[in-house]
Amino acid sequence: VYSYNTLKAKCPICGDEIGVPELLDYNNICFDRVYRRKEGIVSREQIQNLFDISDLDPKELSIYLGFNEDTILRYLEGKIPTKENSDKLLKVIHNQDPMNE
Repeated sequence: VYSYNTLKAKCPICGDEIGVPELLDYNNICFDRVYRRKEGIVSREQIQNLFDISDLDPKELSIYLGFNEDTILRYLEGKIPTKENSDKLLKVIHNQDPMNE
């Protein structure tokens, strides 16, 4: 079970709940963060930090880790990695060699 707060909008005229795209996006981001934290999955921010502080290239890292060359780019766009791929990325983040298993 994943627990997180969601934001909702109500129509000022009738009081019914209405869908607002920005709120739906916000709620999806909140769920993504809770899910990743609870399941031990690397966050988008952690992956992005790899590229902000190093000379790594997303395609080269993908290939090095044995992923398709666009896999890291998809993770940066929001696709959730498998636990196995996440663990490999976390090893890189923690300066461990993911290929030494």
